[in-house]
Amino acid sequence: MIEPEMRVDKQKKIRRGRIVAFGQQDSKVSPAQSKRLINVLKKRGHQPVVFSRHWEGHGFADSKIQCDYYLEIEAFLRQNL
Repeated sequence: MIEPEMRVDKQKKIRRGRIVAFGQQDSKVSPAQSKRLINVLKKRGHQPVVFSRHWEGHGFADSKIQCDYYLEIEAFLRQNL
């Protein structure tokens, strides 16, 4: 398993926008890891787009949330491609 710090450190190589999406009830990937990534990115001068829902877990099961997520991704790609 790769340590979370190593994954966060690899963010230095990314030059374009970032989107961080996570559910607060995720049992597979700790929401704390996403929050730490967001903080590191902000400290490095980046403003990531954050999509998070308190009642969702891993993968956004609710179809309305999925639709909102895809719309957010579409807007993100329009701005960053």
